[in-house]
Amino acid sequence: MQRNKKGNENMTAKDQDDLYKLIQELKRDLMEYFDLIIRRLARLRMLEERLDIIEEYITDIKGRFRKIEYTLGEILEKERRITPPIY
Repeated sequence: MQRNKKGNENMTAKDQDDLYKLIQELKRDLMEYFDLIIRRLARLRMLEERLDIIEEYITDIKGRFRKIEYTLGEILEKERRITPPIY
């Protein structure tokens, strides 16, 4: 940097070029960072979709277990009626 007659600093062409390069480098770094964030968000959406599918499976299995429990309860009730208790 150079000082003018008033004592203020003026940027030289080299300083301006260095500043431009620095700004371009920061811009590139920010773009890479934003791309990384976008990829991570896409991955999170994928994981969320998988979790939704797993939740549906678990709900289905839970319903099937309830049906089995109900059926077994009916079978046991019939067995109690047919077979008197032995003392």
